[in-house]
Amino acid sequence: MRDEIPLQTGRRAIDLNDWTGKVNSDIKTLARNIEAMSGGMKKIDATHRIEAARKQHEAQVAAIVQLAEKQNSHAHSYANVVVGIGYAGFYALWSLAEKGAYPSVRAFAGLAMALSLVIFVAWEVFTMIYATLQYQNVNKALAKSDEGATLAAWQRASRQISSRIDCLWIWQLIPAVLFAVAGAGALLFILRQSCTAPCWLEVSESIAACRDPVQLTPIEVFEAGRVED
Repeated sequence: MRDEIPLQTGRRAIDLNDWTGKVNSDIKTLARNIEAMSGGMKKIDATHRIEAARKQHEAQVAAIVQLAEKQNSHAHSYANVVVGIGYAGFYALWSLAEKGAYPSVRAFAGLAMALSLVIFVAWEVFTMIYATLQYQNVNKALAKSDEGATLAAWQRASRQISSRIDCLWIWQLIPAVLFAVAGAGALLFILRQSCTAPCWLEVSESIAACRDPVQLTPIEVFEAGRVED
């Protein structure tokens, strides 16, 4: 019996050591799994952060693009209003200018402003037709798409159409403004000449008429004598 007790104790010690080793191994495995899960969570968190940053950047870019589109739209509307007022004012002054004074300059002014007006009207008609055709093509292409894809694609196509029109807008603005400035300059030259020379002529003729009694009518001579008496 005494020999069996140490043997059982030794076996228990061996079993305890094995159990302790297994526990330590399980703990190490669990630690590795936890570390791997932590690394995976970090990667997932980093991916989520990158995705959130990308979405935020896309939202900022979309807001900037929309703001630029609004500014361009306001600029185009303001330019159209100013140009329309300019054309109306030019032809109002052009009708007041003397037809017999400087006929070649007057014809040049009318021709230059007419060319500017033709360029402006042709551009407006072109942009209207171009935008209508482009939007029709986009609507046909997106007719079978889902709602989200249709909205995003339509917005993207709208920005592309607006950017193309904006790129071409400056090329019609430059010749239209140059012809308008040339016509306005010629008209101002005519108005300046017609407002200076005839006015001085009328003033000199009235002064000469007052000094020369021969040019006075008999009634005016009689009235002048009564005033002297």
